[in-house]
Amino acid sequence: MKIFFLALSLTANVIALLAISYKNGAAFRVLGEKIRLWELFLITNFLFLIGYISPFKYSATISAPLLYKYKYNITADKTYSVILLDYTTLFVLQLLIVTMFYKFIPDLAAESYLKLAIIIAGIVVISLILLRLAKNLMSMAGNMLLNMKKFISARKFLVKYAASLAVHAFAAPLMLLFILKGLSIDSAYSAAFISYWLGITVGSISGLPGGFGARDVTIGGILILMLGIDIKTSASIIILYRIVATAPHLMAGGYYGLTIGKDVVAIIKERLAKKTPGAKFKDGQEP
Repeated sequence: MKIFFLALSLTANVIALLAISYKNGAAFRVLGEKIRLWELFLITNFLFLIGYISPFKYSATISAPLLYKYKYNITADKTYSVILLDYTTLFVLQLLIVTMFYKFIPDLAAESYLKLAIIIAGIVVISLILLRLAKNLMSMAGNMLLNMKKFISARKFLVKYAASLAVHAFAAPLMLLFILKGLSIDSAYSAAFISYWLGITVGSISGLPGGFGARDVTIGGILILMLGIDIKTSASIIILYRIVATAPHLMAGGYYGLTIGKDVVAIIKERLAKKTPGAKFKDGQEP
């Protein structure tokens, strides 16, 4: 593997992550919340990292409102509005890609659509039950509808959001393309684009944290189908792809997680000190 192409692959991943961070930041700005791009980049990687290590696929979605409330005092309805917009646009993008390139996954596509329909139906039913039982959730849903109207009516925002989504959509597959080039495999960008996004789609529907397994098998299988490579080479590509894909999450996300951990420990110490005046910590210093 040529280091130069590995560096290019990592750069493409960082650009895609910056695009995700930028479009979420633009959505927050429409709702009156300003967060710096660098902080959003760290948060984005941290939430991806949570998604990898948690046994529950959508734990990052649950963690995000808590994180934004803790760090920036942003209400849950605003955070969920941004998440809903993000999920909706990505869903439409992935649905279009699956529809356009259906022939490349004949055995997986039908199952994916069925799982997708079940997931959507389940979300709708659960949402209706919760909205029926909880007035505060009904209020949140009303606020989210108002927030979605703000998104739709902000034309400059829609242009910025669409542009950043396009950067994400076209930059992310470059990870695979540069890995292929680094292994001296002749491939067109279209093969990397199809393999990447179909793998992401199947991985998302699989329900597995980080799409591990489902995404990898899909990407590897499509590369074998389109490029005629052998299984061993396909496995090498997937391993390198996972290294490149997770590196920013581990570094930036891990760093952010450590800073939050320190903040939480400081808050706990502060609260304990208020409850027990004159208490000393293990290091013998006054709180």
